[in-house]
Amino acid sequence: MSRQSGLPIATAAVDIGDLAQEGSSSATITVPGAKVGDFVLLSADADLQQGQIYGQVLSANTVEYQYYNDVVDPGDLAAFTLRVKVIPYENL
Repeated sequence: MSRQSGLPIATAAVDIGDLAQEGSSSATITVPGAKVGDFVLLSADADLQQGQIYGQVLSANTVEYQYYNDVVDPGDLAAFTLRVKVIPYENL
């Protein structure tokens, strides 16, 4: 975890595995400095196979991310590194 350009950022190794169509998986990651109401940007270093990933600041220093599988043919999603950047609301 580090701060780049004064913005809270963090990375996490994620291995979601098999998900049925319209299935989802969620977890949390610690992002020091994150506050409820801040904006969350997520990036993965792998193909998410047409799935969607969302994030929100759940509580102070904690971001929850959720992967949603909306593809017709479910499969085993490869492990990936998730990058999380938080933009404080007051910076806008």
